[in-house]
Amino acid sequence: MAPHPYGRPLTLIGLLATLVTVPAPAHADPVGTFYARMLEEHGGVFVDEELAGVLDRREVADDLRAALDGHGVRLSLLVVEGVEDRGSLDRLARISTEEGTDPVLVLSPGTVMIGRANLDGSGVPEAAVDHAAYTGVSPEYPADTLDHVLSAAEHPDVEEMALLAEAEFHAASDGHGEGTEADTASRAAWPGAAGVLAGLLAGWGLVAAGGGLFERWKR
Repeated sequence: MAPHPYGRPLTLIGLLATLVTVPAPAHADPVGTFYARMLEEHGGVFVDEELAGVLDRREVADDLRAALDGHGVRLSLLVVEGVEDRGSLDRLARISTEEGTDPVLVLSPGTVMIGRANLDGSGVPEAAVDHAAYTGVSPEYPADTLDHVLSAAEHPDVEEMALLAEAEFHAASDGHGEGTEADTASRAAWPGAAGVLAGLLAGWGLVAAGGGLFERWKR
């Protein structure tokens, strides 16, 4: 008997419908996918193009790589603009690994906070990152921030140093965690420092939707 004339099209339609309705993996995130790809393509150090009008992206990336080489530490580094709170920076660090195990730090020149993920085994304790954050002055050149982290990581009393720095930080800011008045004033000197994560996520969502638009972010 000859096959039904509509058999093959109906089969294809059924397969397509199945693929469309299968839920995406829970860890899939367009922002994380983008940054994971940029880290891979730029040797583990990527400076967001949003900072192009603020600093020399290539020079910053070179200085960060030199600092890592000088301390013999394996880290992936993101430098972003417009993300200023610790929670958002930590989330950005986590999703940029695509559920992987690469240690990541996220620096944002407009804030003293530093995002981190998967630091176990990297040679950089969490306390070193906390110490650098609580003793930093915003705005700060990214390579200087990284050097503070790596120098603190080599100190035998880094845990105690971090606790003391945190206490002094909150005391100076009256417990609000916003830093000193001098820090707040200097932060305004950076264009776009008051941007929120929602805007960043929306922008990257559009990039992900465009697919091919990823290419324009390459150097």
